[in-house]
Amino acid sequence: GRGGAGAAARARRRGRGTMGLSLWSILVSGLLCLNALAILHEERFLAKYNLHVLDHQASEQGNIKAQIAGLLHAVRYLRMPLIAMNGLVILVTLLFG
Repeated sequence: GRGGAGAAARARRRGRGTMGLSLWSILVSGLLCLNALAILHEERFLAKYNLHVLDHQASEQGNIKAQIAGLLHAVRYLRMPLIAMNGLVILVTLLFG
């Protein structure tokens, strides 16, 4: 075909020809999910589904609702390290693309 090899070489030079599943993209995806959990408003959203109260006994018995409430509580507790990780990801993305 016309320009087949040249087009492939141009795509490689740009470095953005394909989108791969790398360890970095998995880590950034996980960070975005943690951000989504961290911004859930306790009174407006969590109280509606009764997830605002942390029940340690129900969590130990395997109650899925109590385990989700525990996860949400842990993510809210680690909000400052989450902000630091976001800053680090932004810095690395700005430096290395």
